[in-house]
Amino acid sequence: MHELTIATELVTAAVREAQKHNARRVRLVVCHVGLMHQIVPDMLTEAFALAAAGTPAEGAGIEIRTILPRGLCRACGAEAEQAEWTYKCPRCGSSDLRVRGGDELVLASVVLELEDERGSDAQCVRAE
Repeated sequence: MHELTIATELVTAAVREAQKHNARRVRLVVCHVGLMHQIVPDMLTEAFALAAAGTPAEGAGIEIRTILPRGLCRACGAEAEQAEWTYKCPRCGSSDLRVRGGDELVLASVVLELEDERGSDAQCVRAE
């Protein structure tokens, strides 16, 4: 289950960002995951909750945006986004493709809960 390893890294990065901003806690983590990573979103969500337990990210939500693979065909020049990566150009059938997306794994932003200067009310900010 590589989702747990990825979730642990996301929590570590989010907590580091919270510390940098003196945040009370992490409210939301937004990540972009390329389909080629073969990550199961529900498993990543569960793994994130496990990895966040006992940290300032405990109880935080995770928003997973799936990025579809794109390839540039070196044979005919077509560029196509594919819901399923087939390693074949949809126009000419060539397998001489250059990957141009869909292999990302990016922590896009983190929503943090900050205390105001009075130490009472909280406000949320997005760190990107």
